Amino acid sequence: MMENIASKNIRIIAKIGRIFGVLLILLFLIGFMASLHSKGNVHFLYLLGLLFFAISFLVSGTFMLKLKQWARYLFIIQMCLIVARGIWITIEWVSHSHFSFAELFDFSPAFITHILFPAGCIYYLTRPKVKEQFK
Repeated sequence: MMENIASKNIRIIAKIGRIFGVLLILLFLIGFMASLHSKGNVHFLYLLGLLFFAISFLVSGTFMLKLKQWARYLFIIQMCLIVARGIWITIEWVSHSHFSFAELFDFSPAFITHILFPAGCIYYLTRPKVKEQFK
């Protein structure tokens, strides 16, 4: 019996998800260490949310390589949350600055990482041929 092997694009997306999870864990550790030395207000809920997203990205990235359907759904939900956050950041940035809304779409790194890349992942993972690969 031959096991299904993830396509090249799915492997790339899954590896990016895992890398993102590792980066979020590092960010969590930096924030946690900073909060230990801080005498002010510590945002533990923010840190717990960061840890939750880090672990969920690691899990979804790992199990997408094994072509698990639930991992694909989890990754799509994560990408939707990132797009929503990117739109919220965009609206806040434009409303509090002197820049016009059109200048935002000059393909800034934040626009690419918060809106274009996640939207591309959502589009790719919802294509019929890609859905067929997952069990």
